[in-house]
Amino acid sequence: MRAIFCGNLEYDARQSKAEQLFKRYGRVDMVDMKSGTYCISSCYFKVHFNI
Repeated sequence: MRAIFCGNLEYDARQSKAEQLFKRYGRVDMVDMKSGTYCISSCYFKVHFNI
């Protein structure tokens, strides 16, 4: 399993969009997204997938 960190995203970024983007590189197992109380003006997520 591989993990990629993506940061400094727009506040309204969606988990489903991350899954769509990374599924072309392998099966997406999990998207761990942090926003809201953790982030004031942006968010970040970590995508776990198999190559």
